[in-house]
Amino acid sequence: MHRARLIHNPNAGDGKYTNDELISLLQDKGYTITYANAKKGGWDYWDEDDDIIIVAGGDGTVRKLVKKLVRRQLIDKRFPIAVLPLGTANNIASTLYANKEVPAVIAQWSEPHTRAMDIARVRGIEEENFFMEGLGIGVFPKLMKEMKEQDDSEDENAKEELRTAQQLFAEIVSNYKPRFCHLMIDGEDFSGSYVLIEIMNMQAVGPNLELAPRANPSDGLLDVVLVRAEEQEKLAKYALLRSQGKEASYQFQTVQGKDIRMQWSGSLIHVDDQLLRVEKNTTVHIQLEPGLLLFYIDGDNLPQTVS
Repeated sequence: MHRARLIHNPNAGDGKYTNDELISLLQDKGYTITYANAKKGGWDYWDEDDDIIIVAGGDGTVRKLVKKLVRRQLIDKRFPIAVLPLGTANNIASTLYANKEVPAVIAQWSEPHTRAMDIARVRGIEEENFFMEGLGIGVFPKLMKEMKEQDDSEDENAKEELRTAQQLFAEIVSNYKPRFCHLMIDGEDFSGSYVLIEIMNMQAVGPNLELAPRANPSDGLLDVVLVRAEEQEKLAKYALLRSQGKEASYQFQTVQGKDIRMQWSGSLIHVDDQLLRVEKNTTVHIQLEPGLLLFYIDGDNLPQTVS
């Protein structure tokens, strides 16, 4: 029997699962559960005897846990992390589990597959930061800003919220004026005017837009997605099709790298779900730290790591 610490955001995903329902599902699979509410103080305590940390929530809740774990000393116990997708976009869980529902995810843990996951450190902004999903400039930060300004709109369920965000994203892309970015990827110059630059560790970002379908968060590389002005219409069409529930694919320029420096003429940047304002032409430095955390994964989903 495994000892598991369950960190749960009860507000995630329209409250689809109560704490009692989650505990029951996990106990039925043989787990001894210690429960913690991620919205209350004291959630970030764990016992060295715990075998696994299960985080039930969206991408923000996963990041909240990871932020605590990456600050631990290397000599501390390395807890495996398992994710139960309860949020709106679930970009992290969709990469790890191919969009499986909660019961199917738990069922896979009977024969667990684990993999060491990369984390990207970010320097040059006010405080040292990191990302699991992605960091970007251009249309995504603008989308986040407008979504925050519309936060007083009527409550929507998770699916409606995603569709609204995807539609708004398509509108923003269509009207966005490209800006210049001085961009170096592993010492190679990719400077130019861009609508979007997304440095991605997971396959999807923002309102579940799969901009890096080949991204592998355990391959020791980041996928840098580059969208120039001549591809604005293509990106807008992709987002619009996704908002309509239709299949949509694309091939934008993607460059892989480990050490990225960029100087952006704009002032907004996002780091995962954080929207930050920086001084114009601030140099932001991103460095990959491979294999920092251990996650349960879908053994059939993620491609093999690169040796």
